[in-house]
Amino acid sequence: MQIRFLSSISTTLNPFSPLSKTPRLFLTRLPPNTRTSGIKVTVKTLPRADKKTPQTLDISFKDGKELKFRFAVDEKLEKEESRRQVKELPKVEDVVAEVERHSRILGRKEDLGLG
Repeated sequence: MQIRFLSSISTTLNPFSPLSKTPRLFLTRLPPNTRTSGIKVTVKTLPRADKKTPQTLDISFKDGKELKFRFAVDEKLEKEESRRQVKELPKVEDVVAEVERHSRILGRKEDLGLG
């Protein structure tokens, strides 16, 4: 994964919650030199008993674009068992694909001298 166009990564997660799987896996895909290359990485760990606070993953690029992902169970759907629909949460491959897509766009702009 290209990280040279990232400026910051911020996440809030409960490591024991299944909803935090995508943010945790995204953080593991970052190379070891991420912090030393000037990218601000912030991880806020929630207590194990906290089940109401949504898990978040915010990614900022050097051009100002931000990707914000929220991982939470919709309480309305949870209460209405008869009409319950499973909402698809973004998977780590989807998040990485979005980061790669925007990084390629920024790389092309840099190659053309536009950015």
